[in-house]
Amino acid sequence: MMTTLMVFSLVQPAMAGLLSATKTAGLIEKVDKVVENTVQLGESIPYDLEIFIGRIIRSALSVIGLIFIILVLLTGIDWMKAAGNEEVIRLSKSRLQSLLIGLAVILLAFALSYEVAKILAPLLKSE
Repeated sequence: MMTTLMVFSLVQPAMAGLLSATKTAGLIEKVDKVVENTVQLGESIPYDLEIFIGRIIRSALSVIGLIFIILVLLTGIDWMKAAGNEEVIRLSKSRLQSLLIGLAVILLAFALSYEVAKILAPLLKSE
């Protein structure tokens, strides 16, 4: 048992060396490609304002969608726990209606901002 352990402990570093030698060549080529594609120090970094704004809008919509789902679930739980209490059911219906109206407003605002961005994007790029 001890001999086997010693043999494996001697063979393993040699195998690791062989593996790293074969993978190092491919890694060096990949690093060279990355270096070629990076912006040199002092050059301006290409940056599109529309991409930045698009990421902000997408992130905001993701957060708003998550909040909407949580609020709808909480409203549904309140409705189920009402146990026939008409006041709680009326309040839950009202809250659900408000949530749906809010979602419609948010989606319309997104659609409007998308259309405005589509119209303004060519104008901003021509400068």
